[in-house]
Amino acid sequence: MNLQTLEHDWQQVLDSTKHLEHAANEQDWEHVAELAAKRHSLITQHFDIHPVGPDTAEFYQQHLSSFLAKEEQLQQLAATARKAAMKASLKLHSNKKAVNAYRQM
Repeated sequence: MNLQTLEHDWQQVLDSTKHLEHAANEQDWEHVAELAAKRHSLITQHFDIHPVGPDTAEFYQQHLSSFLAKEEQLQQLAATARKAAMKASLKLHSNKKAVNAYRQM
């Protein structure tokens, strides 16, 4: 196992988390939804490449507890982002219907 690669890949996951939190603070819900999907992909890829095992146990023992503590909050942010994106989409659709109805008058 290459510890440098493990740390680098883990840092990418942490960076994606920071970007997600920043987008949520800006209430850029469409971007939050996009970043949440990307982050999920990075996490899945990370554990595919660096599974939990004897070689990685010490690393994960040091890093996973703080990571998992934030996970519920981030899942709630992603859910909020999906809801906001759906509302925006419905509003846009409603506006288009109103414009089309007006044009047909």
